[in-house]
Amino acid sequence: DEYIEVLREHDLLEDQRLAYVALTRAENTLIATGHWWGPTQQKPRIPDAYLGKVRTTSAEFDEAIAHWHDQPEDEKNPYLEEVEGFAWPAPLEQPLKVRELAALVEGASEISHLELSSTDAALVAQWEDDSRVLIEEARKMREPVVNVALPASVSASVLIRAMREPEQLARDLARPMPSPSSQASSRGTAFHAWVETQYGQQSLLDPDDLPGSGDQDIISDEQLGELKEAFGRSAFAHLTPVAIEQPFAMVIGGRVVRGRIDAVFAANGRFDVIDWKTGSAKSADELQLALYRLAWSRIANVPLDHIDAGFLMVQTGEVLRPTLPDLSHLAQ
Repeated sequence: DEYIEVLREHDLLEDQRLAYVALTRAENTLIATGHWWGPTQQKPRIPDAYLGKVRTTSAEFDEAIAHWHDQPEDEKNPYLEEVEGFAWPAPLEQPLKVRELAALVEGASEISHLELSSTDAALVAQWEDDSRVLIEEARKMREPVVNVALPASVSASVLIRAMREPEQLARDLARPMPSPSSQASSRGTAFHAWVETQYGQQSLLDPDDLPGSGDQDIISDEQLGELKEAFGRSAFAHLTPVAIEQPFAMVIGGRVVRGRIDAVFAANGRFDVIDWKTGSAKSADELQLALYRLAWSRIANVPLDHIDAGFLMVQTGEVLRPTLPDLSHLAQ
């Protein structure tokens, strides 16, 4: 019984995934259809919940519902009465005739002077292209390992996941699902926006690019207030950054990597790339800091050895400066 319940929840998630894709991919027109009868069933189906919601919503607009067929009164499936079966491949009742036809085909293929019209030649070329694609698709379906390519443009967090947890990222790319919004991520965004205002700046950003939207550690408004007070006591609260929420896009190995650096400070001829961390040290990934340092090197056109980098643990005020990985082989 527990397993059946797990399967039911899994099926619901798959329905939601498919509905999300179907409803959000339409650019300007969405057509939703349903059917009462399938080819083998004994009783009519009922409208799917999503189709019902589409119908209810569409009822608010004139001519949005092209047609709605009420449930059939006749409980007999017309498919079961009208479908006639037949054998395939067809039985060889006249093998001699088949051989004669085969001989004609072989003879036709031996005619060297046969020329196709431009229309027929284009049709044959299309057949060849279709066959090549279908054969390639069939070959890939038989492979035990599915290779999922990274997009041509990725965020820094996706690139980090590709190196930290490649299999899970591959699954997410192959079967994408939107992440549910949470109050924690909203508080993370609010904290980053508040820090910007402390430096007299405020970015104009798209919703998907909000800084701090990935921070899931601020679980309450009270904790958000405590973090603001803690930041005011930190070593960076009274410094003036040379960049705040600095966006970047750099090409690594032919792939565009995008991201946003929390803050960059300058002192004594050196730069200091700083990333705010509102949670524990477990969320501080040195690979993220190395990418940000490389990005600032390209933005400011300064050597890497002139740039320091660290994580400010906002809650404690501690600055972590881990040994950063060498990114010289990152493109490979």
